[in-house]
Amino acid sequence: MISLPRVTVKPPGKVFAITGDTLTLDCRAIGDPPPVIAWKRQGAVLLVRRSHKTADAFVLRDLKEEDAGNYICVATSAGVFHIETISDVEVRKPRGKL
Repeated sequence: MISLPRVTVKPPGKVFAITGDTLTLDCRAIGDPPPVIAWKRQGAVLLVRRSHKTADAFVLRDLKEEDAGNYICVATSAGVFHIETISDVEVRKPRGKL
């Protein structure tokens, strides 16, 4: 029996990060068949050299201000049923630094 994917762990809706930090966004889903998790960035490409995907998360290293934006977790089951959850990431310089 096919069941629609359901997100069980959502990345936060809003994330505040500092340049140079590492960002980790967790996303997990269940369904039958088990959903495949993919990540995309609204209006831009994912930075392959500084990012990677684990089984449950998207990790972006050495954050830069231009990394700010919406990161979307997509859970797809049976290749046709999918749901999305969005995380709005804001990146700032550390306080006291220009």
